[in-house]
Amino acid sequence: MARRKTLFVRAAVTCAFLIVTSNSTRSTLVASSGAEGQANLALAWDAPSEGALISYVIEAGSAPGRSDITVFDAGPATILHVAAFPAGTYYVRVRSRSAEGLSDPSNEIVVTIGRGRVGFTESSCSTPLPPTGLTATVRGPTITLTWEASTGAASYQLEAGSTPGASDLFNRDLGALNTLQAMVSPGDYFVRVRATSSCGASAPSTELTIRVQR
Repeated sequence: MARRKTLFVRAAVTCAFLIVTSNSTRSTLVASSGAEGQANLALAWDAPSEGALISYVIEAGSAPGRSDITVFDAGPATILHVAAFPAGTYYVRVRSRSAEGLSDPSNEIVVTIGRGRVGFTESSCSTPLPPTGLTATVRGPTITLTWEASTGAASYQLEAGSTPGASDLFNRDLGALNTLQAMVSPGDYFVRVRATSSCGASAPSTELTIRVQR
C-alpha cells in the first residue's frame, strides 16, 4: 500500500492555501481562474513510492465520493492541465494505476468555481478501507466466500472475472453481507471485494484465484 498523501491547494484569485492528508502518495492540486464563470485547473502529484506505475486516474463527481462527472486516465505524467471548466462544484480525487490495479483514492478536494472566483475546501468524506481476510472454500460446484468487515462500510461489492482484475463474470452489491455462497460452473475465477459507503468504493481486496474442477 502506498504512503499517505498531502494535497496542497492554491487559488490564484483568492490566494487561499489548504494542506490536508490522505491514504496514498503525496499530491498537489492547484487551480487558477480563467474567464468569468470558468477556470483553468492544474493538477499535480508525486509518484507513488511503491509498485510499478502505469498511469493515474482522475475522478470528479457532483457529490462526495461520486465520479459521475468524469473518470479518465491521465497517463503517466504527474501534472494535468484542464482548460475552461464550467462554473459549478466538483469533488476531485486521484488514484495511481499499476499492474496490481488501482490504489486507494487520494483525499477529496471540493473545487467551487463561480463568477471569477475559485474556492477550495477539503471534503470530510472518505472511502472505507479495503476488506481484508478474503477466503474461499470450494466443495464441488459450490464456492463459499468470506471476508472481514471493513470500518465505515455500508455494503460490499463483489467482483469476479475470467482474468486477473476483470469483473466480466460478476459485479454486484451484496449489501452488508460479508459472506456469499454460490454454485458456479467449472473453471477459474479471479475474485475480489470492495467496501462501499456514501463516499464511494474502496480499493479492491487481495484477489483470490479460485479453480472449480469438473
